[in-house]
Amino acid sequence: MGKDKKAEQEVSSGDEKMVNAVLGPRNEEVALMSWVKKDKGKGAHEMRLVVVTANRFFSFNPKGKIAREAHLLELDEISSSEAEEFTLSFKTWKISGRSSHADEIINTIRVSYENSFGGTPPDERFKINVEPDSRLVEVTRSEVICGGFAATYKSLCNFYGTGVREDICWDVNNLYPSNNVTEFNLQEFEQPVSVTELAALIGALKHNTWFTSFVARDMPLDKKTFADIAAMLQKNTTVTALVLSNVGMTRDGLIQVMDAVAQNKQNSLNSLDISNNSVLDDKAMPSVQAALSTLTHGLVNLNVSGCGFGKVAIQQLGGALRKNAHMASTLATLDVSKNTLGAEGSSAVAQFLANPNTMRHLNVASTDSNLDTLLPAVIRGSSELHSLNIMGSKLSAKAVKNMTTFLGSCSSLKSLNLSNTSVTVDLLRDVIKAIGSNMYLQEFDLDASNNKLGVAGAKMLASLPQDGRNIVRLNLADSEFGDEGMSVLCAALASHETLRFLDMSRNFSVKPTKQRDAAVDNFITMISEVESALETLILRGSRNNAMRLDIAPIIYALATNEKLVRLDIGGQQMGNKGAMALGKALQVNKKLNELRWDENGVTLSGYTCFRNGIMRNRALKNMQMPILDVAAALKSDDPKKLQQVLGDIQEVLARNAAPRGMLGGGSGGGGHGSAFGQLSVLNSGERERIERLRMKIRSANRELDSDEKLVMEDAENNDSVMSFLHLVAEEHQVGMADEVTAKLREMADVILPVVDKHYRDMVTHVMDTVGEKYKSFDEDQLRLVSRTVNFTAKELEAETVQKIMSAACAAEIQGKANEAFMSALEITTDFLFEKLADRLEDIVEGVQKAPARESVAYHTPPGGGDDEEEE
Repeated sequence: MGKDKKAEQEVSSGDEKMVNAVLGPRNEEVALMSWVKKDKGKGAHEMRLVVVTANRFFSFNPKGKIAREAHLLELDEISSSEAEEFTLSFKTWKISGRSSHADEIINTIRVSYENSFGGTPPDERFKINVEPDSRLVEVTRSEVICGGFAATYKSLCNFYGTGVREDICWDVNNLYPSNNVTEFNLQEFEQPVSVTELAALIGALKHNTWFTSFVARDMPLDKKTFADIAAMLQKNTTVTALVLSNVGMTRDGLIQVMDAVAQNKQNSLNSLDISNNSVLDDKAMPSVQAALSTLTHGLVNLNVSGCGFGKVAIQQLGGALRKNAHMASTLATLDVSKNTLGAEGSSAVAQFLANPNTMRHLNVASTDSNLDTLLPAVIRGSSELHSLNIMGSKLSAKAVKNMTTFLGSCSSLKSLNLSNTSVTVDLLRDVIKAIGSNMYLQEFDLDASNNKLGVAGAKMLASLPQDGRNIVRLNLADSEFGDEGMSVLCAALASHETLRFLDMSRNFSVKPTKQRDAAVDNFITMISEVESALETLILRGSRNNAMRLDIAPIIYALATNEKLVRLDIGGQQMGNKGAMALGKALQVNKKLNELRWDENGVTLSGYTCFRNGIMRNRALKNMQMPILDVAAALKSDDPKKLQQVLGDIQEVLARNAAPRGMLGGGSGGGGHGSAFGQLSVLNSGERERIERLRMKIRSANRELDSDEKLVMEDAENNDSVMSFLHLVAEEHQVGMADEVTAKLREMADVILPVVDKHYRDMVTHVMDTVGEKYKSFDEDQLRLVSRTVNFTAKELEAETVQKIMSAACAAEIQGKANEAFMSALEITTDFLFEKLADRLEDIVEGVQKAPARESVAYHTPPGGGDDEEEE
């Protein structure tokens, strides 16, 4: 009778202390405690204290020891035919008992399971046989952030017995929703992540509906992890993109993953990247073939680059693409580069490409492909192709003929990569002419690098301004032009009016030749020509081919260059003198926005000179930190001083990116502290010329007439007047900047109503759609959700818009306006210098012809009168 009485009692405070003492160290969150009479069989009973937590079910004996426990994932069935009895069947054991709290126990288990695994479909949950159904309360999920990922993950950590990575949970709960991140990228988490931690993370995606892509790149994964990924893919219905690139995937791992994709008839996969897993082989391809063949929606992107596949595997891949009827209308990107196609593989890919398809990007680089087979197929079926990469394939005369036929007939191609194809000069000429003659090919990107074109190639490419006017991006790196070829080609490209991107890396002679000076001069002309459209220049060197200080004239030419926006001169080994030259040039340059210059052997003194220079620059906003040079400099220079200098450089870049970055502030010492101060440097040659002319007139000791005296007075006052003009321009620029910023802030009042209107229209449309599509929702529920949206949804605040308008927008507008201000001031000062110099030249010529006179002074003598000179 004592035990029966005990069964009717409520849980005591002593019971609670006992349970907390046992489960507290295990971080188990207790949801329910209840004494029950456990059925021992043959009418016998014993008391058990059952405990339901967020993750587990426990059975304690009266002495406070855990008799049984199981994770809720191990629960197979809940059954109950009477109000106060229940049976819980787990995978390895079960418990039957009686309690007045039987319904509460059953429903608490359901709530805990729902909170952790609410996305699990009914056929994969534990069975519920409870009579009558009215005993079951309605259960809804309490946490839905990112599909309840964190709750599922935490419960799986409990299941696997591994610690919870709270940093990952925080990221998912706080960063992902606010940025609408639906890509689950393992690289975003602090490494390393253990195998068991990965098991919980990947397992939480099995039925998650928030994430639409799974990405693992450049990190080794254990063979068990591939099994976990396969288990996830076998059930998940929302992942559309799978990336397993350079993760050490073996044949067995790939087979597991692909078999899972094939078995999941409801998968949504449309993008697959298994690239750079070089240990794969042809034996893994049948599983890939089977998976691709069964995709009822086809693929959009397929990347198997660098997987070690041979011609047999590629044959099977081509067969799978042809077998799936959807592929021709869905596949837009195919990358089979760095595998071995051979004749058989080329034929298989060609058979797919020959039929009408929607291919936009085809990469067969470094595949030993048969272009004589592939290119005719591209001509027949791939009319929508945007980019074609055949790098590393050998271009025969027949292949070039097919290529030119394709180039002459296509209308969508934007990019062609012929790098390292051993294309001859004559064949490349045919390709360029085919591109240039097709009026539909515009904004074209041609990569003809690493083809050993030599001087003959440079002379052929000199026709580019005429034959390739639609080529706007050109890569000619490693073409072995030498100094002679560079001189010829640069002189020709100076007249190319549409070329915006040019890579001429490692093309000057390894050792300077007699043509070096001419080559450098023509290079400077090419990047400085008024008609030039060149914005991006890549002129990288290497350990074996560096210009060293021969690049200095090109750097100094940047001072007055008004075309280049991006420059890369890394690897030229120009040292500290080159850094000093770069700093000086940037004091004057007002166009260059982005700079890369690592691997130049620069140390602290070089960075200091560069820092001093760019403090007077207002244009440069982006500079990749020269990590390799900095790392080397740390071995010999004072780390604190180097840190200070590099910090100063970063501050200048940040200042230049700010809206008022062009305005005064005294940075750099001297001058007016604005971009207008650069004019004094630009016109320094004219100032010296005027000063020399003044000295000639003074030394001639000849009398000047009244007009000539006025000219001399203007010349004497020129520097002060120029400074005043700078101040005038700067005053108006500052006023403009303040007014533009104010006007942009006012525009928030114009923009906000537009955003608000579309926001309200969207909410109304959403509510109408909900009411129309969800028939089970009544009007009260719809009004409730509508009110919740109106009162709790985030709003775009006026202050936010004002900050955006006065920061980002103002910076761009003021930068362009500054160019206009500078242009007007330059035209004015150039005119003044030119006319003043011409008049002084005339005076010099006149006084040199006039007879000498004694005691001549062109200015008023100290006595103050207009004394006349005696003969």
